[in-house]
Amino acid sequence: MSNIKPFKAVVYNQEKIKDLSLVVCPPYDVISPSRQDYFHEKDPHNLIHLILGKDIPGEDKYQRSAGLFKDWLKNKVFIQEEKPVIFFYAQEYRIKGENRVRFGLIGLLRLSDKKKAVFGHEHTRKEPKEDRTRLFKEVKANLSPIFVIFPDKKRIIRLLRDFT
Repeated sequence: MSNIKPFKAVVYNQEKIKDLSLVVCPPYDVISPSRQDYFHEKDPHNLIHLILGKDIPGEDKYQRSAGLFKDWLKNKVFIQEEKPVIFFYAQEYRIKGENRVRFGLIGLLRLSDKKKAVFGHEHTRKEPKEDRTRLFKEVKANLSPIFVIFPDKKRIIRLLRDFT
């Protein structure tokens, strides 16, 4: 069984970052090299600087990400929520000409019995898992949510109603 709990999230400080569209980027594994350059140049506080740092000879990109994360916290670019939260969202998208809405939440996921609760993606490669694990260990924060799908529309809609 899985348990989802609130957590004390670290978020962009909207008093310092007025336009969040300048600092968000897609997941690391769907960004082409040319788009990486675009996001690196878009804003010095774009999340890409943490999740997909440039390879610079003589520098460790994971340690650089950890340093940036600490600096952004120290300089209040990032702030931590005072109380534990669960974020609920609705994501609108279009596929094959049809508008769709996907509901989701972001929270802590505790797995009590991994084999019965969550099934891993069947086509993951060793290198990306090692890369993300190293980033997680250096930064000591999960910078990209893990995407989990479950087909229980009624339950998530009930959760959305209960929390809004």
